[in-house]
Amino acid sequence: MSTLIEPPVAHLDKQLEEVETVTIRFAGDSGDGMQLTGTQFTNTSAVVGNDISTLPDFPAEIRAPAGSLPGVSGFQLNFSSQDIKTPGDQPNVLVAMNPAALKVNLPDLEDGGTLIVNTDGFTPENLKYANYATNPLEDNSLAGYRVHKLPISTLNMNALKGNVELSRKEIDRSKNFFALGVLYWLYDRPMDNTLNWIQAKFAKSPELAKANEIVPYNLYRSRFLCRCAFMRLRRLCLAIFAFLRFLSEPIQILVTAIRLNHLIYHSASVVADLAICFRVMVRLLLSFYPACRCLSASKTVRSIVCGPGIFRSTR
Repeated sequence: MSTLIEPPVAHLDKQLEEVETVTIRFAGDSGDGMQLTGTQFTNTSAVVGNDISTLPDFPAEIRAPAGSLPGVSGFQLNFSSQDIKTPGDQPNVLVAMNPAALKVNLPDLEDGGTLIVNTDGFTPENLKYANYATNPLEDNSLAGYRVHKLPISTLNMNALKGNVELSRKEIDRSKNFFALGVLYWLYDRPMDNTLNWIQAKFAKSPELAKANEIVPYNLYRSRFLCRCAFMRLRRLCLAIFAFLRFLSEPIQILVTAIRLNHLIYHSASVVADLAICFRVMVRLLLSFYPACRCLSASKTVRSIVCGPGIFRSTR
């Protein structure tokens, strides 16, 4: 199945929103590595300080035919900046690697939810296995969702072809980490934890390690780093603005104290002068406290207190 890939866009303005809780479900064949993908996303979210809850969903049959409904494997996880108790009632995001995964899990996806689909998996044979009379990506049956059609298998093949000495079948087995890289970019996740795991897991197979690193790392460099730099700059500007705002109050107090001191000096009231200076110093220290507290509310501190915020791109 050939797929037409559009050239990359030179610049894309992104709209970002901060959400409190997100539920994601990865779904595909039992050999697509959905359990591993979900586990890596869960571990990374735990490292950055999010509260998490997971629900693995293993195939109903042992060694079910590839592309069949009983052979669908899934992994659902709920991660939040607040305390959570369940793995989520309805997924906000569904990653479907083939038609069977879409057929089994689509009824659970919330209305207007995000649907990321591997278009390369929607072959006539796979559609037949999933009991689809027509291609759901073309018959407008997914109009109620935010659908992102990605040729994941093709993009993964193009990223690795010529860079690793692996067979086509071995290259195709790393497409789950391409999907992982997309979700890392979408929800502002760092890649260090996964890259370290890859190095330890495939220490004796450097080509496999390289294959699993290239695809998500390219996504990370091209999109994630740019957005992270923007978010860090934004947080720094907000902290500086807050500091200057709180700094204006003690400056006003100091000016008032100088004026009062001038009047008291002319009245030769030394005791009153010292009392006013003492009160001014106390107010000065108290007014600096909110500013110091604002500057200390960095990402690291917030991770310990209530977990980091979750940012996602709306485009």
